[in-house]
Amino acid sequence: AGEVLGQQFSPGQQRVLGGLERLKQATSVISGMTPITIWMQRLASKAAVQNIYDKAKRGFTPEDYRNFREMSLDKETADKLGDQLKKATVNERGVVLSTGLDNWDPQLREDFANMLSRLTYRVIQENDIGTMGMFMTSNVGKILTQFRTFMLVSWPKQTLHMAHRKDMMTFNAFMATTFLGGLAYLAQTGIKGL
Repeated sequence: AGEVLGQQFSPGQQRVLGGLERLKQATSVISGMTPITIWMQRLASKAAVQNIYDKAKRGFTPEDYRNFREMSLDKETADKLGDQLKKATVNERGVVLSTGLDNWDPQLREDFANMLSRLTYRVIQENDIGTMGMFMTSNVGKILTQFRTFMLVSWPKQTLHMAHRKDMMTFNAFMATTFLGGLAYLAQTGIKGL
């Protein structure tokens, strides 16, 4: 209301809005969305660390360096990261158990954390304020888009990003999702026809 009418919220309105925000967070936790999202992001991070470790053991390819650039790591930093991950604690099957982050160079550790954060927010999509235009985060923008921001953000964060990559992995992902979507549609149509 303050943005639409050009007025500031009163202290009472601010308390109500703060209370509603806390209720929204509680609802997210009670519904299971927050715990599930956190679990999936941690799982994606573990998979990413294992993937980078495996690639570091065999040696990075030009394609790997291109993927690192997408995550804001230059070739030199990626090589340092690979060297550090080669020292990781692994079990007999080659699964990374510990990366020993406490012994890493602080700047490399920060770069690694930023890369994992970007990667997990893309793989397990989480809408953050930087992925939407300024208008979309305003009260008027929130009213107009309502619950559609997840889809609006998925267009640049998923579809456009992957289309820009133009590689076989992206093609396989698009074909797999199209095939599974088609199967789901066929199943729904078949069930409705019964």
